[in-house]
Amino acid sequence: VVVMAEGKVQTIGKPHEVLLKQDPSL
Repeated sequence: VVVMAEGKVQTIGKPHEVLLKQDPSL
């Protein structure tokens, strides 16, 4: 799990539904 500078949580090897928890635009 990589926490981006924008406060986004990027999970590697996981579907988009768990990619971002604070960005509904994805």
